[in-house]
Amino acid sequence: MSKKHIVLVGLMGSGKSVIGRYLARSLQLAFTDTDEVIVDREAMSIPEIFEKAGEEGFRKVESEVIANVVLSKPRVIATGGGVVTQPKNLEYLRDSGRIYYLKASVNCLAERIQQDHNRPLLKNADPYEVLQKLLVERSSLYEEADKIIKVDGKTVEEISNSIAQDFSQTS
Repeated sequence: MSKKHIVLVGLMGSGKSVIGRYLARSLQLAFTDTDEVIVDREAMSIPEIFEKAGEEGFRKVESEVIANVVLSKPRVIATGGGVVTQPKNLEYLRDSGRIYYLKASVNCLAERIQQDHNRPLLKNADPYEVLQKLLVERSSLYEEADKIIKVDGKTVEEISNSIAQDFSQTS
């Protein structure tokens, strides 16, 4: 299978959805946000899914969605922040696409998500502390990406152009 998808991974707040939409528009590709697919499929918000099925139940649904999405026509795929915690997800994504890790500092991430109440892993917790912990836990998994894109201080357009240029040179 050829590397037909552009896959964005990174912690919550790294810009996967915003950059993914912009990138897909500029490259005239379809766009899929796996979290949105999960919400549509389950007819519940992500916090509701976490509450009802726990993180394990959410990750099971996420893996099913990933396995399905990679079979579609070429597109930009924005994944949930924890997608890398399931080895089979990385395998599906790597086999069908080029993975870009949108790497942001904890300060940048915390600033971006401070008003977002749709983050179950941050519920009743210090966002900075949780983000720091998640970054330590997941960093090595994110860094298995084909390319690391540092996003701090860059515009959506700059990041998208960097990904588009790299993808055109490697596909």
